Amino acid sequence: MCASSPACRGRSSRRRPRASRRRRSYRHAPWCTSRRPTKRRISTRFWQGRSACNWEVATGGGATFAAPILVNAAGAWGDEVAKLAGVAPIGLQPKRRTIAVIESKPWQVAGWPAVNDVGHSWYCLPGSVRQLLVCPADETDMHPHDVQPEDLDIAIAIDRMQQALDIEVRRIERSWAGLRSFTPDRSLAIGRDGAAEGFFWNVGQGGFGIQSSKGAGKLLADLVNERDPGPASGIVAKVDPRRFAS
Repeated sequence: MCASSPACRGRSSRRRPRASRRRRSYRHAPWCTSRRPTKRRISTRFWQGRSACNWEVATGGGATFAAPILVNAAGAWGDEVAKLAGVAPIGLQPKRRTIAVIESKPWQVAGWPAVNDVGHSWYCLPGSVRQLLVCPADETDMHPHDVQPEDLDIAIAIDRMQQALDIEVRRIERSWAGLRSFTPDRSLAIGRDGAAEGFFWNVGQGGFGIQSSKGAGKLLADLVNERDPGPASGIVAKVDPRRFAS
């Protein structure tokens, strides 16, 4: 189509920047689904009220919330939230994890178990009767943001799976990525901060946030309310955030 045609009028003549070589090598694969990342802003501000010893959170919309206890359960943003509150970070490292959903024809996979190799370099598990979730078991260091899947990671996942399973992949149904956050020793951080009164941590779940949520939530509630955590008493010291204090 020529630049003078009605369909082209009014459009910018600037060209989009070329894709990086890392992505471009898989651009024409039949399942490639590149997408643009979206941008988000965090407009929340924190400060500690001195008169009533409350934590106060002011939102970008003008609302203010105050309480004597502030729980930091911000996931990949845990250290960033701590900094906004004037609390020392504990060294969280977000890592990208990628999932691609493929059609499993001719196999019906609803009853399949999760499958992975001995070195845990990939895994897959059923998403529905004829869909598999495939992952390259990636742990790429990232900063906290609205992370998006990379074409190369999807390609690696499909390639590794196809070395073990006879499943033809013509296209990716959908894909996504998330941030799994780890403390320096890769264990949970649940409990009170060592310096900031009334500031509690519940971060560092890594890849086990869903599985550990019930127990972690109960343990945190017991610690906040100064109750006996019962059977969890044996791990309180092991997950104490104060172990990272310098």
